[in-house]
Amino acid sequence: MAKARFFRVIPVLSGYGCPFECEFCSDAKVDYQPLPLEDVEDDVRFAAVRYRDPLLIWVDPNFGVRFGPLMDAIERASAGRRIRFGAQSSLTLLGRERLSRLSRARFEVVVPGLESWFSCGRKLGGIGQSQGAERVREAAAFVNEALDAIPYVQVNFVFGIEGEPVAESLDLTARFVRAAPRAWPTFNLITAWGTSSPLSQRLHAEGRVLPVPLPLLDQKSCSNVIGPPGATLELYRGLIRLEEEAFGAGLSWQRARHARRWGTRIINFVRGRGAEMRERIEWHRQMLYRLEHDRGFEAFFEGEAVPVPPALRERALSATRPFVEMLPREIADELTVGKPRTAG
Repeated sequence: MAKARFFRVIPVLSGYGCPFECEFCSDAKVDYQPLPLEDVEDDVRFAAVRYRDPLLIWVDPNFGVRFGPLMDAIERASAGRRIRFGAQSSLTLLGRERLSRLSRARFEVVVPGLESWFSCGRKLGGIGQSQGAERVREAAAFVNEALDAIPYVQVNFVFGIEGEPVAESLDLTARFVRAAPRAWPTFNLITAWGTSSPLSQRLHAEGRVLPVPLPLLDQKSCSNVIGPPGATLELYRGLIRLEEEAFGAGLSWQRARHARRWGTRIINFVRGRGAEMRERIEWHRQMLYRLEHDRGFEAFFEGEAVPVPPALRERALSATRPFVEMLPREIADELTVGKPRTAG
């Protein structure tokens, strides 16, 4: 916190688990368990007294399951104090009628997970009754309305969900970012972490999890799920086009120009045009080039029993140096030597 000179962001919790059951989520089978409201009030009061104008972000899988009592507690604890808030939630829990109360309570960030244009309907409320292009129109209208009340809205998407059309999912997402240019879109690749979700358990049982080095399981570098033949190639072709449009000069300018506050404009510009995003898009271009021209690289992502490609190991090593020697031996060997994938 001492080094956070401009933005003091503090992650906090108001509960564990989730009331929804998205198959790819590690909280899918974890029942919702609220923390005592007294603890929430204590956290808010402590942050308000200890830090100057902090931003508390509730990182619950879904903030607002008990919206009324929780907001009562937050408002009591923050009354007369300089403190701001944000929350990760879903559209069905946010709801249009709740946006004005969040705004009055100084909520400046909300992160709704749209996830998919074809599934996850329960967590999207009325929007979830539609699919495809109709869901895009309804979601964009809601997010634009949310941005009239809340300065910063980040919308999360997941690509590569089993059974969903890859090209159409990417195309619909491109339509969304054009229809709601003020929102910040986050693009995630489907990932199986151990056996933490119903999807991960099923994929492991079916032998469809790739030995992608652990440091690359960040939802951004590459997916470790074996899809249908050609699916990975199709995914990266479409993803690069989507990223180049969503974070290109045109939409980045619109995102900055229409933001309600200078701070939001600066954050969006830095996130969209900064080195991290440029490096990520360049990595995806390298992934696509190798998938198109390197048979061993393509074979790995098709699930064949071949060694982990050197490019993946080198990128994972660069992300973990100088801590490689501190890793468990089997992970360090995977990064430095590479192991063939065992069949099945």
